[in-house]
Parts: sequence; C-alpha cells; structure tokens
Amino acid sequence: HDTNARIILLGDSKNRIQGIPYEHHLLSDYEDRHQEFLDCYQHYHAGHLGDERRCIERWIYLSEFTQRNAIHEFIFLDSDALLFSDMESLIEKWRGHDAAGTPYFFGFCYFEKKGLVADYAEWIFQQYKSPDIMKRWKNLVENGKTHASRVNITDMTLAQMFIEEKRIKMLNAGAALDGKMIDMGLLGGAFLQGRKDKDRLSQEKAGGKVWTLFKGNPCEVVVVHIAGFYKNHIAVIS
Repeated sequence: HDTNARIILLGDSKNRIQGIPYEHHLLSDYEDRHQEFLDCYQHYHAGHLGDERRCIERWIYLSEFTQRNAIHEFIFLDSDALLFSDMESLIEKWRGHDAAGTPYFFGFCYFEKKGLVADYAEWIFQQYKSPDIMKRWKNLVENGKTHASRVNITDMTLAQMFIEEKRIKMLNAGAALDGKMIDMGLLGGAFLQGRKDKDRLSQEKAGGKVWTLFKGNPCEVVVVHIAGFYKNHIAVIS
C-alpha cells in the first residue's frame, strides 16, 4: 500500500475518527451551491428521495471541494468500495484518458482531466434547470410505468448522459488489466448471497493481496464494490 497517499474523507462529525491516518473535511464547509441544487432538483426515481438525491448531490459537493482545494487528479471511491492494494501501476496505464471508471463515475473512478467534476456538476445544474428536459424526463418515467418498464433518473443515468453528450474520453477500469481487476459491483453484489456460483475471494495473509478467479484465471482484486443491499457483508471481506 502507498503509505504516502493523501486519503480524504468528506463527511460529518460522526465519521471523524481519531487515530486513523486520513484527512477529514466537513461537507457543511462546502455548501455554497447546496441549496441551489435542492431548489431545482426533481425526483424521477422509485427509490427513497433522500438516498437517491444524495447520490447526485455528492457531485455538487465534490465539485466545490476539488475546486477550492485545487485537486485535479484523484481517485473517487464510493463509501461502499473497499481498496485492497496499491494502484500506481494501473494508474500509469490509464493515463491519457479523461477518466477511468467502472464503467462511468460511480462506485470507483480515476479522474485525470482537470475540471472534469466541476464540468459535470455544472451540467447537472443545467439539466435540472431546463423545463424542457424536466418535461422529457417526466414523460420517460410515466411512459415506463404505463408499459411496466421502470425508468429512473439516477446518478448513473446522469453520468452516462454527460459522458456521451460531452464525448468524455472514458476508459473502462473494470476490465482485467495485467492480472488485476477493479470490481464493478459484480463480486460485492453476489458475495455470500446464496447463489450456486458464490464469489470466492482469497487473501495471501492479513493485509496481503486479495485474489479471485476471473473467467477461470486467478486475478488480483484491487477494489471490491459492495453494491446495493449487500453492505452487511463488508466486514466479512475487509
């Protein structure tokens, strides 16, 4: 592991833990545009308002944080992603792209292009402030209900729209590379879930590398994303 890596957590007083070597910042210090977002946000999702809005809201916070602190190149880890080993060798192979994600910005993403998160946050504001776009999204969701095909506007949907519209040079970091892989929610989402093909992760020793069989071949797992309702298993594989 890179013991010199700058590890930053944006949170509140509840996750400010003494004795753990990381840099903690309060979200409340980066709320210049928070109310602006709340005022324009419209909820087109079957999920809980607070949960789903927060997934989008974080990019507004992250935009302000990275701009104010002049952070341009960094790795974004979702709160339910576990990092097991150093990533420098993978980062070197990802360079030359705007970003490398699984496959977009959510879960895990390495950002290289300066100002990309700020551009994304500004684009989000533009969408929610556009009456035409809001009308179109509302119609999409309503038509989905009529035809029994659920349509939700999620942070994942927005990221894909932005990347395609702005032609962001995106690399799929979820593809195995040099015997290493970044999990895209496939391993964490299935771990101990009663499937016949349970995911099996092995570790050389405490604090050592983590491995799985990927398409029949041993592959080092650098990041596991514990997706959806399976977060109660984080303690099992950490």
